[in-house]
Amino acid sequence: ATAGTFAGAIGLVPLFLVFLKIGLVVFGSGYVLLAFLRADLVVPGLITDRQVLDAVAVGQVTPGPVFTAATFIGYLLAGVPGAVVATVAIFLPSFVLVGLVHPIIPRIRASAPLSAILDGVVAAALGLMAAVTFELGRVALIDVATVAIAFVALILLLRSHLNPVILLAGGALAGLAARMVGWI
Repeated sequence: ATAGTFAGAIGLVPLFLVFLKIGLVVFGSGYVLLAFLRADLVVPGLITDRQVLDAVAVGQVTPGPVFTAATFIGYLLAGVPGAVVATVAIFLPSFVLVGLVHPIIPRIRASAPLSAILDGVVAAALGLMAAVTFELGRVALIDVATVAIAFVALILLLRSHLNPVILLAGGALAGLAARMVGWI
């Protein structure tokens, strides 16, 4: 990806606000961020679904996939300043929240209503992840070979509980092999 591919499409302050919002609402798995990336950046035409997939792929092979994806997208939109702004913005809410909530964690854990709220948030997050997975699948699964690679990875993950990094590496090699024989 080229730095600032969509430079000028979004300023640093709006970019900061997009990732600050994502940092405030991402709960549990970072894959929930995909729904927000689509709504705030793909739908308005600032980046493409393919670039979101690229950001997620890059994030999966590095520590801190959510932060890496944010940094990658910030870089696409505004170069190095955008990468810094997106990274700080997505990290800031968690950092502040941990500092504020730490003293009351025992009470939160013991509260039935707060536990129910968290259960609802988790269920909604699963729904968001399923919807975005479907949307991104339409972009990524473009032929029989990519569908087969995805299916094999899913079966291996569910049956063998392989480390996702191994699955990603295997998928990369399978994609390369499929390209070399002309299947992709």
